[in-house]
Amino acid sequence: MQAGAMRSSAFRAVGIHHSQRSWRPLANHARLFCRAAPLVYVATLPLVGWETVEEILKDKYPDELALHCMVLIESEETVTMFDFLPELPTSPFVAAALLSGRQAKGIVRERRLSRLPVRRCWLVGPSATSQALQEARSFNSSFDDRIQLLRNDCRSHSVALVKHLTGLNIKVSINGISGSS
Repeated sequence: MQAGAMRSSAFRAVGIHHSQRSWRPLANHARLFCRAAPLVYVATLPLVGWETVEEILKDKYPDELALHCMVLIESEETVTMFDFLPELPTSPFVAAALLSGRQAKGIVRERRLSRLPVRRCWLVGPSATSQALQEARSFNSSFDDRIQLLRNDCRSHSVALVKHLTGLNIKVSINGISGSS
């Protein structure tokens, strides 16, 4: 399969919520034609510190409050999550600095998950390389670690990492993701 053809087929996957009925065949189709390339997803969750509120409210938790964005890479048997957040995410001083437009020290986290999130998780498409985890780690090691809302935050990190892994430009919103090749 030519690189351009892979990108256009990957674009068709952009924005497919993984819980939709058509998701599994699409993911299997992407794996089949991309020689087992890892699949890239974008998910949103509540900000750190708000998890308890979501657990209490369950399905009534408003999607508008799921403001934290992350990238997930699903390879053969693992799901790995990468996100960018303040080093001290629950500190009122960090919150005040960020809300006033200043920068704070940020960190890129890598965590292994047992499965994909059930809600607010969208398939972007297959990675352009079979070495997606190593590519993500390399990208993250050089990512600017000064977090500033609306300039260099979890959404800008996710958009840049997806572009690095898939070659696709995406836009992350409350309702999911959209993109172009």
